[in-house]
Amino acid sequence: MPSFQISAHCLLLQESPVHHMSSLEALLTMAKKKSKRLAIQAIDSLKELFLSAILPDDRKLLSFLQHDFNALEGHEVDVNVTGWLVEDHLKAHYADFIEVLKTHLSDNEVPIRTKLCNIVYQLLNEKPEKEQELLSIIVNKIGDPDNKLASKIIYIL
Repeated sequence: MPSFQISAHCLLLQESPVHHMSSLEALLTMAKKKSKRLAIQAIDSLKELFLSAILPDDRKLLSFLQHDFNALEGHEVDVNVTGWLVEDHLKAHYADFIEVLKTHLSDNEVPIRTKLCNIVYQLLNEKPEKEQELLSIIVNKIGDPDNKLASKIIYIL
């Protein structure tokens, strides 16, 4: 049943991330669950959504206060401010996603840590958002107790 929910939320977000923020929040909630299978499925789906549909390719997301309010004119105000609010929410949700990754990276199972390290590397490699934090996560995994994972991290860096 939960995998159907994940698929449904993903379809809604691919259609329009702006209009389906509740689906993004639901996927983040699933990713925070203690059930490893469900959490990993949700994390994998969130990674794909952030890479393909949500994050811009050419720039970092801006918080609401980082935008230039002086440049607003006339009827553009409502449209721009609404877009800025959505961007601010997306930035906050992406930060939550990074925190979820950090939490699950301390898991006891090596295959889960390996999969999550690959996800962090993909995010770091493909999008500029939160690159310093993602790089910090990867570098900290060099000290992983599993030598195979640690050597893989050194290889990808």
